[in-house]
Amino acid sequence: MVSSSALIIATGALVLTRVVLSKTPRLPGLSQVKTVGSMIVIGGILDVLANIAVIYGLRSGDLSVVSVLIALYPAGTILLASVVLKERIATIQWAGLALALVASALLAF
Repeated sequence: MVSSSALIIATGALVLTRVVLSKTPRLPGLSQVKTVGSMIVIGGILDVLANIAVIYGLRSGDLSVVSVLIALYPAGTILLASVVLKERIATIQWAGLALALVASALLAF
């Protein structure tokens, strides 16, 4: 009988191998990135930096403020999509971003 950990590791290795061996994705705004492997490494580094920033914020800041700021991570996705992928942000999304930032500023006081 195969353990669940071995199955998860084998599945992860298979998916990672498939992604690395696949063709280079063509994303607008990311023409300077040549391989899928480099995209994985860059994404991993950015993820580690984000986790370090979250842990530092949780240890040094007020939990009520930091937890709200952590919950704003979709705002970063929206902004990156507009900058990197040239997606249009709807008026309601701009309003939501502005309200979330105002609410964060009010919680800080």
